[in-house]
Amino acid sequence: MAEIAPDKDSALLRRKPRVLFVGQHDGTYTQIALGYMKALGPGMLEAESGGIQSNAIDPRITRSMSEDGVDIRRHHASLVTGEQLRWADLVIVIGSMGEDIRVAVPRSAHQKRWSIRRGLGQNSPDAGPEVYNPCRDEIKRRVQGMLQAIRLFKVA
Repeated sequence: MAEIAPDKDSALLRRKPRVLFVGQHDGTYTQIALGYMKALGPGMLEAESGGIQSNAIDPRITRSMSEDGVDIRRHHASLVTGEQLRWADLVIVIGSMGEDIRVAVPRSAHQKRWSIRRGLGQNSPDAGPEVYNPCRDEIKRRVQGMLQAIRLFKVA
């Protein structure tokens, strides 16, 4: 009887899926997504984030997430690497509506794009964390939907 060689899909079923969130800067939307992915789906998958440029995490993001019960104080913004892109099964490019973020996603990974409506006042240094709440809530809904799909896939 001939043996069937394992393919990438069967290897994927034996380990946790790997998700990489990529943004223009790794200090806002990607950190929100990573925070929710870790808080709402612990142990379901592996997740990382990176940016085309690296800026410090906006402290208003940290406060906005804290208001929703998610602690991202230990997160650090970083540049996305080729190693991360090759590691990922799914690359989610997150940006503001109309923002054109270009990422060289390898053929081995799937890519999704999340366009997020920018909150009013995000560019104002005097604005509080509440300016990020609508974006935070939209990203949370998307992460919840993704985790639900993964749960359904595992049951099927």
